[in-house]
Amino acid sequence: MISNRSRVVAMAVVITFLAIGCFGPAAPAPTPTPTLDIRSMVESAVAKAFAPTLTPTPDIQSAVQAAVNATLAAAATPAPTYTPRPTPTPRSIYAPVPTIPPTPIRITVPPTPRITTALSVPTPESRRLQEVDCEPKCYSDYEPILPPVDWISPPKISENGVIELVAVLDDGIDMGPIGMAGGGHFTVTDDEDILYGTIVAPTPPGWHWDPQPGLWVAQRFDYVASTLRVRVQVSPAAVTHQGLRLCLWSGGIEGERDLLDCVQVKQP
Repeated sequence: MISNRSRVVAMAVVITFLAIGCFGPAAPAPTPTPTLDIRSMVESAVAKAFAPTLTPTPDIQSAVQAAVNATLAAAATPAPTYTPRPTPTPRSIYAPVPTIPPTPIRITVPPTPRITTALSVPTPESRRLQEVDCEPKCYSDYEPILPPVDWISPPKISENGVIELVAVLDDGIDMGPIGMAGGGHFTVTDDEDILYGTIVAPTPPGWHWDPQPGLWVAQRFDYVASTLRVRVQVSPAAVTHQGLRLCLWSGGIEGERDLLDCVQVKQP
């Protein structure tokens, strides 16, 4: 096969022969014609033939196919739609409260105590009060079933023999002249109903009690607004006297007194 370069060379030769009149002499022209530069023309034609194409020929079929494919792809893929995010509804959350453990406490173990042999101390013998004669001012009565006395602080004796008490009496109780012979007072007895003495209120100024066995004058014997408060020092033997009781009497003359109540003395 003849290459493109050979064809171009052949064409250039033909043109040259035609230009120089190889097929016969030309008739003389009436006007002078400028001389053509055949060599330059051939070189220019050959250069154009072998020059690279600046603009490539577009591939129409490929371009059409690419456009069709793009259209089909766009039609097959749906356009994204915008969906608004729903507003969250508030709700209550109940969380358990953690329990804080207690702070640990350091426990100190005490040293082992030394064993000491102690001498035995004999238990003191229980002492009792001395019985007194109730003549000629002795009187008796029955204990009431419903006592008109509310013992706010029942009688209690200390280790030193001090008795204290507080009681509220019903309205209408006549305690007479407190601190005088016709006033209310306590008798000291026990479960065997033996008389051991009498507790009386201190006398007003200018008066005094005649000392006698079993007579104890209180340091305090107040009766105000139906409330009786008493504090009295008795014999130390009363601390260990089993079954010791106090009986409260109203005021009045011997035959007119009333037994209000009898109550046990609390011992240490």
